Amino acid sequence: MDGRPEETPIETERYFSASRLRPCTLALTLAVVAFASLRVASAGGASPRIEHVVVILQENHSFDNVLGLLCIKERRRGCNAASSGKNEKGETISLSKAADVVVAADHSQQAQLAAMDNGKMDGWERVSGCAENQCYTAYEPSQIPSLAALAHKGAISDAFFSRDIVPSWGAHLDFFAQTLDGFVGNNPTHVTEAPAAGPGWGCDSNLNAMWNDPATHKLVSEPSCIPNKNGEGPWRSSPVPYVPTVADRLEEAGRTWGIYGAVVSAGKAQSGYIWSTCPTFAECLLGPQKADMHEAAQFMTDAKAGNLPNFAVVTPSSDAEGATSQHNGTSMLVGDNYIGKAVGAVEEGPDAPTTTIFIYYDDCGCFYDHVTPPPGLGIRSPLVIVSPYAKRRYTDHNVATSSSILAYMEAVLHVKPVDEEDATAYNFRKSFHKWRAQVRFAFHPAPVAPSSRNLNPPPDRTGT
Repeated sequence: MDGRPEETPIETERYFSASRLRPCTLALTLAVVAFASLRVASAGGASPRIEHVVVILQENHSFDNVLGLLCIKERRRGCNAASSGKNEKGETISLSKAADVVVAADHSQQAQLAAMDNGKMDGWERVSGCAENQCYTAYEPSQIPSLAALAHKGAISDAFFSRDIVPSWGAHLDFFAQTLDGFVGNNPTHVTEAPAAGPGWGCDSNLNAMWNDPATHKLVSEPSCIPNKNGEGPWRSSPVPYVPTVADRLEEAGRTWGIYGAVVSAGKAQSGYIWSTCPTFAECLLGPQKADMHEAAQFMTDAKAGNLPNFAVVTPSSDAEGATSQHNGTSMLVGDNYIGKAVGAVEEGPDAPTTTIFIYYDDCGCFYDHVTPPPGLGIRSPLVIVSPYAKRRYTDHNVATSSSILAYMEAVLHVKPVDEEDATAYNFRKSFHKWRAQVRFAFHPAPVAPSSRNLNPPPDRTGT
């Protein structure tokens, strides 16, 4: 059977707008959809035997850039991939072999909008760093051996889109809270009147980001910090409202969670702290939830020992070979080795039979992709699913976003949705069998060239 069900039409499950629903209708909708998700997950695919969901959150690549050639070379059934693209002149440009050190291209909101060109997907030559077709590239499966092996072992999505047209800060904020909370989503910057810049991008950074004032409908600069319920956290008083996060929903359900990545140690932020997510929320950084932030190395220890929380997010950091993010300016292979090491640690441990792993990239980078996103969504990103129940070599064509990952987690762990976004999202049910497969992943580290080791992302706050 090879894990391939019959072909089904694309299910474009769109989101309800809270502004269009009366409170009682919205509450009923959330309850019904949450129940339906649980029923479908139990009966149709996402097995209730899963007790751990791990998200490995990487940086800055599009689907065609990372998984396009894998789809083509494996002749994946129905996989929507391209080996060439178009520019604004209508010329066909072959996607050349990507370099291991990722091209430094702009991927701010403005750059992404320019690349998308109102859905024509031909504007990459207008993106800074891409003028000479540097962003029309694709990785051979041999350049990303761990991710390619995991994609072969499990399922991928060729319809996984960014939830918003934003770079990393907005993408991480939106994943954790299922809202930008009024922020535009571009990465924070320092303003003159603020105290000296601190570490990262969140409540301890003393940085600001553009926010839509709902009273005036104007953009204003506000601290890049979601206040706690008491309004605490920002470096100055802020009108930005408190919002709950997926961490709150997990705790309400009696489930455990953790973020594994860079932390502040001995007063110094480790490389990758900007992506650690928790510091953007005062409730997390300044309260008891901060105890659920762990150094990246702890993930390997917990996975091998069978001490994984119910929900774990692994964010970029650095190891002996360098930055693990696969961010612009760093090594793709170093990050691929890290992905393999992390998945291998899970599969070595006793939690392997009850763990599903999602590997995805937070924004485009901004590298070429040929598929026009559905209205309101951003450029396609790579997503790989590793699970004892994942269909082998399966491509899921149903429109999905990071909300879909939470929808899956909430279904299998019986957790209340954060809001209507994840409550109504497609939950990858087509990607899973009812039974457990016996295909395991063995990590084999690939040798990294000396020129690709110990690289760090360039100091760019506008499109990191």
